[in-house]
Amino acid sequence: MTGSFEGGILVVEDNAENREWLCEILGSAFPHAVLHQAATLAQAYELSRDHIYHLMLIDIHLPDGSGIELVRQIQSKPGKTWCVMATAYDDDDN
Repeated sequence: MTGSFEGGILVVEDNAENREWLCEILGSAFPHAVLHQAATLAQAYELSRDHIYHLMLIDIHLPDGSGIELVRQIQSKPGKTWCVMATAYDDDDN
């Protein structure tokens, strides 16, 4: 099923294979969306300064910090960004 979503999407995932896979799925589901990707928090912060995203898929554990900090920063900005945390951890702490 494809959606009519036409906003920006940012995938923040340090594992290149997983990042490409997620981008492939999102590109298929939302063919008109502008899709960006970042492997680190620093890259994600830089991209989020220059672009507006309506959806962000964010890994919790990144090489340079926690994706949770990125969510807090994004949610403090005006506007609405849907943040989805992606992780392989199955415990409540993560």
